[in-house]
Amino acid sequence: WDVYQEVKHYGGIADIVAVHDGWITWVVECKMSLSLGLFEQATRWQAHYRSIAVPKAKRYRPGYSLASFYKVGIFVVDERYYGVREIRPAPLMRQFHKGSKRLIAALEPEHKSYAKAGTRGRHWSPYKATILEVQRFILDNPGCTLKELLDNIGKRHYAHAQSARQPLRKNLEWLHSDWCVVDKSEKTWRYYHKKNVPPNLAS
Repeated sequence: WDVYQEVKHYGGIADIVAVHDGWITWVVECKMSLSLGLFEQATRWQAHYRSIAVPKAKRYRPGYSLASFYKVGIFVVDERYYGVREIRPAPLMRQFHKGSKRLIAALEPEHKSYAKAGTRGRHWSPYKATILEVQRFILDNPGCTLKELLDNIGKRHYAHAQSARQPLRKNLEWLHSDWCVVDKSEKTWRYYHKKNVPPNLAS
């Protein structure tokens, strides 16, 4: 199985998406406690298998019996003794084959390592993929203009390159000032990464 974490898809974020043989999908939602909301969260995904993962309880939980009703499996996590055990197998949902294809199309290699499952506020997105490309280009081409940048990386997740110009210009100046330095000394702004900024622009 190839495992992806914190996958954003159609307004939701799956804690874990696993793919077998390139087409069989398994979504696992991880939480620190068992609840009806967790079962319902798992059922929203159109995947071949859906499961929830919770810490091992000291005694049997009546809520486990809801797994068959919601058509989801259950993993219990016991780091001290057993590791991870599947106590309720997830049923195969053949009717979600088309939805599984759409889910697979949303997966990126960065989902495998960008954030651990269950991480709040950290998930891979098309915007983050764009900014990563922007950062790489600016690092390799110090002093580049916004036009040169967009001509090279293309529109990425924006509708077209023209629509990317204004928001990207603003975000590079303010939102990504932790690594991006903007030279405004001329009419055409130039962009540098802090790793190779000229001495006259270094703060």
